[in-house]
Amino acid sequence: MLIGKLQQGAIKLKSIITNLIGMILLFISICFLVIACGRHPNRLSNSNQKNDLLTIDDKVIDTSEIMLYLLEARLEFEQIGGEDIWESDGFSSGKNAEEVAKNGAIENIIKTKIVMAKAEEIGITLSSQEEEDVKQRSADYYNQLDDTLIEPYTISMDTVYKVFREALIRSKVVEEVTKTFEPEEAKINEMLEQDVDYITLVDKNPYDVLTQIHVKLVSVEFDEENQQELKQLADEIYSLTQSDTFQAVIERYKEDDRVGSNLNTTLTLYQIPEENREEILMLQSGESSTVIKLSNGYYIFWLESLLEPTKEQLINYQEQYKKWEDNKIKEIKEGLKLQAFNEIYSEWKNTKTIIINEAMWDETSIHGIIQ
Repeated sequence: MLIGKLQQGAIKLKSIITNLIGMILLFISICFLVIACGRHPNRLSNSNQKNDLLTIDDKVIDTSEIMLYLLEARLEFEQIGGEDIWESDGFSSGKNAEEVAKNGAIENIIKTKIVMAKAEEIGITLSSQEEEDVKQRSADYYNQLDDTLIEPYTISMDTVYKVFREALIRSKVVEEVTKTFEPEEAKINEMLEQDVDYITLVDKNPYDVLTQIHVKLVSVEFDEENQQELKQLADEIYSLTQSDTFQAVIERYKEDDRVGSNLNTTLTLYQIPEENREEILMLQSGESSTVIKLSNGYYIFWLESLLEPTKEQLINYQEQYKKWEDNKIKEIKEGLKLQAFNEIYSEWKNTKTIIINEAMWDETSIHGIIQ
């Protein structure tokens, strides 16, 4: 139901600082799909290295940390597309799913390490309580890991703790660097106008959204080329509804592939075109509507029942909608803040020498080190 959707939206956003699990997923997983697949100008290849998979300004990055980022990439992708996702070709920019996930993982740990260096410069650290929280959360994470993942990804308790700790410091650097950032109202409104959910619900009459219509229906779906022809068919069906029952009408057209039917469906009033809503509200149980044009076809509805919202439901909807809208705006602001941070981060990255042992990296599987 739409109220349920609004309630889910109202509780969707969580604080990165206070929720370490959310933080680790955000900073180790969520950016995989949006990181550019091409190499950055200062990302170099060095196949002569023997054991160092990644170095940043001559500082060797622990391979076990990289493997934990790789594991999170795998789990994130499988959550989205199941275990079969690794068989997909042409996943993004001509690359397969594994290439995209691996690139996201390596770029993400590079970002963390560069931000950690900046944290030392500006004096960002963790409080004693934050340190204790990280220890507890990292222990919880490690203990819930499937035993079959430990060895292939060379995961240790110390590695998990270090990655969690750095992720929290990274989030604090983001907050510090962007604390005075305030996105332009025009930009927020522009992004709201591009949000499908927002467009669907904004300025909708709560009564129309909450009024439920239980109907039987006959449909004649169309495309741009055959609208007029099928309008004649829909008018023909409508003429029969004036004397025949619903069952008689669908029986007559049961062999016609152009005609569909549904014996029991529920709509909300706002799904009906505004010019037809009054007609629907005037129907008595068992009566049929005229031909109503929706985006994908012509419809004739037989009203079963109409359930109007109570006063309490209308008030609750308005309250929930306001919370949902506020959270939607907050989500957009956070996204714009992250964009602003990424621009600053790009400047930091341009000063670094990043060397990836491409030969080792090519041999590293998304499923860990295969023995």
